[in-house]
Amino acid sequence: MGNVTDSPMMLDDSGLSLAGKRAALRSRQDGRCAVCARPGCSCADHDHRTGLLRGLLCRGCNGREGSAGSLIRNVRHADIVAYLASPPAVGLGWMWALPDWWSPADTETVRARGCTVLAYVSALSVMPERSKVTTAAAIAALCAADLPPLQM
Repeated sequence: MGNVTDSPMMLDDSGLSLAGKRAALRSRQDGRCAVCARPGCSCADHDHRTGLLRGLLCRGCNGREGSAGSLIRNVRHADIVAYLASPPAVGLGWMWALPDWWSPADTETVRARGCTVLAYVSALSVMPERSKVTTAAAIAALCAADLPPLQM
């Protein structure tokens, strides 16, 4: 009999594999990028601080979201700001990956407790507040920003 550290670690309680999460989210988004709405969303975007899946993006929007720094304060990309304020997977509680700060000690703790990664991360209070950023707040930030005109 192996010890508790040999047991598999579940990311969340969804019962879905990463492929299952991708397929369910693709259906939920009607096969379109969550930012630009173009068909063909191949990149799974997740919050690196929490590991939570946010949405599926096309390659171009995924690159822009990454360069925007995932910060609502960055108002140079209004479409990215709107997406981050209300991503399609918000509230689903689907983990995509381990948070960037994860360590082997965290793995040991999760396995010893027999809980999911999501339960552990939530207990550490690093989960984002769902109501922290609203669409109205994102729009207000855009209106208040002194931005150069968009160049098309």
